[in-house]
Amino acid sequence: MSDARVLLALLSYPVIIMFIWERTGSRWIREHRSIILPPELREQAERNGLRFLFMKYTLLLVVLFLLAHEHPWRLVEIGPQQGSWARVALFGLAGGCLLLLCKTAFVIGSPVVALLDRTHSTLKGAASWWIAVFIVGGFAEELWQALCLSGLRQSGSSAISAAVITAAPFAIARVGGTPPRIRGSAATVGAEATLGFVLGMIFLWAGNFTMLWIASMVYNAADFWWLRWRYGQQSEGGNRTAA
Repeated sequence: MSDARVLLALLSYPVIIMFIWERTGSRWIREHRSIILPPELREQAERNGLRFLFMKYTLLLVVLFLLAHEHPWRLVEIGPQQGSWARVALFGLAGGCLLLLCKTAFVIGSPVVALLDRTHSTLKGAASWWIAVFIVGGFAEELWQALCLSGLRQSGSSAISAAVITAAPFAIARVGGTPPRIRGSAATVGAEATLGFVLGMIFLWAGNFTMLWIASMVYNAADFWWLRWRYGQQSEGGNRTAA
């Protein structure tokens, strides 16, 4: 991809996630000229936004296909270059475990990250919806990251620079959605950017999109079940219910 297309691709994920609102948020913004929703409307917007995420991920995929200017699979490797699909799955699982170790280190080392885990967005809503987000959203998100990384490397960026550059919009999109994938603070944004960097290095090391996608799904699903087991599912009003 050209440098301009790479830049547009980098911006596409956070822009789509942050600035395309579901109906409750859109109505409030039109009527009040403010993106700050009152708490009761924010709750409703996040509930609607969980389902609306699938529309955003679909739009992201469409944008990526247009920016790639050719079939994305010509730019990103899907299947195993050597070995078998079992090897791809195994290394994807190992990548997911590495991400979990990084998240554990942040929880242990940062009281803020540990505290905000108690109000994590995935504690609300049906488990089936969130698992679908991890699968469908993970596909779109990791294809975005793989295409951006490939484009940056073709433009002459080093592996570390490419991973750092993609980590920033990755973290911004995670904190800026409705519902946000993480609650905003300097510590959580930094932690999420680090996880995005690790994901980027996994792809650059493996050169395989499927391995990256598996790592993302393993990490998000395991983190989800840990949070639900640790803190229980929260009702829409924020009260804890049985896990």
